[in-house]
Amino acid sequence: MRWLWLFVSPFVLASELSVPGAAFYRFSDESGRTQISDKIPPQAVARGYEVLDSRLFVLKTIPPQLTQAQLAQRDLKRAEQARLAQQAQQDQALLDRFPSVDDVTAAQRSEVRRIELQLDIQQRSLDIHEKSLASLQRKAAREERDGALSTQTLQALADKELDVLKARQAVADRSQALEDVQALYQARRERVALLTQQPR
Repeated sequence: MRWLWLFVSPFVLASELSVPGAAFYRFSDESGRTQISDKIPPQAVARGYEVLDSRLFVLKTIPPQLTQAQLAQRDLKRAEQARLAQQAQQDQALLDRFPSVDDVTAAQRSEVRRIELQLDIQQRSLDIHEKSLASLQRKAAREERDGALSTQTLQALADKELDVLKARQAVADRSQALEDVQALYQARRERVALLTQQPR
């Protein structure tokens, strides 16, 4: 391998190394000095280099390889750019649906009314099941005092207890859904107000 210093005349280089169709490489060695050769050592690749033609014109520039810290910084920057792009899409979709804060409030009222109606139905169903359970419990207590607690009553009692548990869970689910909707629309209202510069 022949090494050439950059301060040598390019015409001399072209004369000495001129090979039809051949390419040369310009790179920095360990001391930071620029060199030109028809081959490039592996350890110089990471520092970046240029590919030259036989007349020493630059054909391609290969940038230095990034360090671990630079790679990490690049990845963080890309992640932030992706987050901002996604946020912009979400904001546009939000404004397409709710052009103003009043639109958010109107939609919230409608959604809340719908869930409150469902909650009222579930609560009434729970009340009915609890009253039925209380009635079966009284019946079971009477049969037990009489020494004639039937299997049928025990089964009905178990089934009704299960109905009560399911009804209570349904009420809890609707109550949670109501809280979630309130929080969701509050966040939407604040975001639309920020994007449109409207009062909340």
